[in-house]
Order: sequence, then C-alpha cells, then structure tokens
Amino acid sequence: MTRRASFTISRSSKKSASTMHELEDQHLLVTRARYERERKARQDAERLLEEKSRQLIEAEKQRSSFLAMLSHELKTPLNGVVGAAQILDGLIAGLAHAHVDTILQSSTSLNAQIDSLLTLAELYAGDISIENEPVLVPELLEQVGEALRPMALVKDITLRITCDKELQRPVLSDRKRLRQILTALVSNAVKTTPSGIVGIAARRSEEGISVLVSSSGAVAEQKTKSFGRPAPDRYAGHTPYDDAEVTLPILRETVALLGGEIITSESLLGGTCFTVVLPVEFCALAHEVPKGTAARRNRPMRVLLVDDNKINRMMAHHAVTSANMSCIEAVNGAEALERLDEDEFDLVLMDIQMPVMTGDEAIRRIRMMQAPYRDIPIIVVTAHAGREGPDSFRDIGADYTLEKPILFSRLISCIKEVTKKPVAA
Repeated sequence: MTRRASFTISRSSKKSASTMHELEDQHLLVTRARYERERKARQDAERLLEEKSRQLIEAEKQRSSFLAMLSHELKTPLNGVVGAAQILDGLIAGLAHAHVDTILQSSTSLNAQIDSLLTLAELYAGDISIENEPVLVPELLEQVGEALRPMALVKDITLRITCDKELQRPVLSDRKRLRQILTALVSNAVKTTPSGIVGIAARRSEEGISVLVSSSGAVAEQKTKSFGRPAPDRYAGHTPYDDAEVTLPILRETVALLGGEIITSESLLGGTCFTVVLPVEFCALAHEVPKGTAARRNRPMRVLLVDDNKINRMMAHHAVTSANMSCIEAVNGAEALERLDEDEFDLVLMDIQMPVMTGDEAIRRIRMMQAPYRDIPIIVVTAHAGREGPDSFRDIGADYTLEKPILFSRLISCIKEVTKKPVAA
C-alpha cells in the first residue's frame, strides 16, 4: 500500500512538473506574441509619425513655394504699373498729373496690402525670420515718405520727417521688417487724418532708436483695440472690416519680433501718437572704398540689366538711362555671363526668378570669375518672397536687395550707395 501511494505521488509530481512546463511555455508564447504585437505597433506608429513629418515638411515647402510664386505673380505686373506711372509723372501736368498721382497712391496701397497678407500668412505659420544688415534710418524714412507722399497729397497732408544727427550712422536691423513697421505707422496716420500734418521723428534712445508718428487722426483708444491678431475666420463671409485690423496686428507682432515695443498716446495735434522703440546696435563707420570700374574712369556708368520680363526691363532701363548711365540688357543669367565676357560693366541689376539660369546661380558664377567682374557690385531686384531674403542673397555675393515694385529714386540711391559714385538724380 505504501509503495503504491509512493508511486501515485511520484506520477502526480511528474504530471505537475509537466503541467508547469506547459504553462511556462504557453506564458512564453503569449509574452512573445504580445511583444511582437507591441513591436509592430511601435513600428507602425513610427512609420506613421515619419510619414506625417514628411507630409508636414512637404506642405511647408509647398507653402513657401506658393508664397514666393504669389508674391512674384502679384508684384511683377505691379512693378510695371508703378514704373509706367513714374515715367508719365515726368511728362504730363494738370488734371492728368493728378490721375497719375492716384495711380501711384493706389499702387503703394496695394503693395502694402500684399506685403501685409504675406506677412500675416508667415505669422500664422510661425515662419518669420530676422535678417539683420546695416540700415540708414534717415534714408529709409525718406524712402517710406516718398512712397506715401502721393497718398498724403490727395488729402492735403504734409509729411514732416526729422532725424537726429546721431542716426547718420547705420544701425544693425532687418531692413524689410523695419520698412514694414514705418510704412504701417505712416500709412495708418495718413488714412486716419482728414488733412493737416503727419509728423515722423526718429531719434536715438537708451534702448536703441525711437520713431514717433503723430497726427490729428483717430484717438488712441480706438486704434489700440485693433492691435490683437485677427482670427483666421475673421474675414469669412462679407463682414466689412477696416484694413487697420490687418496692418496694426502685424505691426505689433513685427515690432515684437525685433524685440521692441509700441507706446500709444494722444498727440499734441489732438490725434494719435505711436512711438516704436527698437533695440539696435550702431555700426562702426567704415571707410568708403569706391567699387566698380567707373570710379576709375571718366565715363558714364555702364549697367548690365538682367530680367526676363520685358516690362520690368523697360522700366529699369528708363530709370538708369534717365540718370545719365548706359544700360545693356540680358534676359537670363546665362546671357548675363556672356555679356560680362564680351563687354565692360560697372554694375549688375539682377532679377532672381528667370528661365535658363536663375539670378542666384548667375551671381555665384560671377563671384567665381576672374577680376575685375568677380568684385563687380550686384544689386538684386526681385519680386521673389519666401525664405530667401537679403541675407541669403548677400551670402552668395549680392551687395544689396531691392524688392519690386521699385521707385526710380530709390533705385538710383541704391546704385550710389553700392558704387560710392555720384549719379544724376
């Protein structure tokens, strides 16, 4: 009986051990299966994340390309309108002259709205960069004043611009953003002022520079309500809105990007006074060395104009020749390189978006050429917008960047700046 019980216990122990091994094997299989499911889920999640990231990067590229294309397609014809109006402005008088002023005023307003919409799109996408370069504040204020003067004259408004002598030194700032700020301030003052005076004063401050724009326009309280960023669906439907709802929020955020602030108060003229305070660094005064071969020859400056658009070439050609300079044209970067090989030039005006060879590629190749053209001054004149900016063009060898549409006086001023040579106004 005892032996039988022992045998039964032994068989039971072996069965229990076998069952335990089976359970362990099953547990191991279950664990491995769960691990494989989790591993596959992680891989699927990683692939999905990579695909979403790729789609976002591609969407960002498409958005940037779309903004660049939109800017180019809008500003290229606008450049022709502004150029033709400037040519007519010097040929006619009387009532027709007033109509030309209206064209210039409307063109300036349209260009400002295009810039505002493009900047607003960049703000919503969080894709605004700051590109600092030396900027002469008095020169920039004069450019803004000249662009907005036709709008002011229609309303019998006088623009008064004053600058401290200390601002004769260049400051390090983003030229494009600074121009947007000044344009928004002055245009808003002109629009809200029935008639009279709009004063623009720039001075050096402890923080850097301060720009005051005062007028007899709307009181400060009314305008400060418009400083919040508009909601994306604000413009859906047909609800009327004031363009200040676009320009003032962009102004506030652009000032913030530059590390500055806006102070609003009532002006002595009984209206609004906007004060923009910006932290900037003042550049050292560098010794001016004449650039280009014309500085060493007693002859008119020779300009190589490179643009694939016939109307743009016509307008720039008129501006250059009216300033007693000679102008030779090329329709793309490859033709520009051929012209440089065949003739002698002192300056290149270069468009960017062109067939056969783009302007940026042409600039790179020019900077790789043998003297004297390796160091020839190059001004980029473009309607191209997006990630590319003055810094990117300067990095490949450009001396200056002008955005279309261009004012003839601004183009001539820029030519004088980069060549350090007197040019007829």
